[in-house]
Amino acid sequence: MTPEKQRIAIAEACGWTDCYYDASRCAVAPTGMFTRYAGTPSEVTIRVGLPDYLSDLNAMHEAEKVLMYKQQIDFMEWLGMCCDDYGHKAWKYVHATAAQRAEAFLRTLGKWEESA
Repeated sequence: MTPEKQRIAIAEACGWTDCYYDASRCAVAPTGMFTRYAGTPSEVTIRVGLPDYLSDLNAMHEAEKVLMYKQQIDFMEWLGMCCDDYGHKAWKYVHATAAQRAEAFLRTLGKWEESA
């Protein structure tokens, strides 16, 4: 799953709408730009960059807040599998990278796509 698709899927799970990757804006914003509509889509849109969920632990912390109790348990299981195999399970959870948390989050919600 490409980084752009991961960011879009996480953002949509967090309530963002009408997200898409706009490659033409990459020269202006190296991380890419996405569109988020304020209210219903209209002629006027508000362009904002999505959080960088794959590199920012704070952004992933906010995303994880949308998980319900059962999903939180599933998330912890996926996180244990997505982390490198070192140390105690609790150590893995504490030291998981934002990218590992993003993968576990998407797998929990059934939105993860295997790369070809």
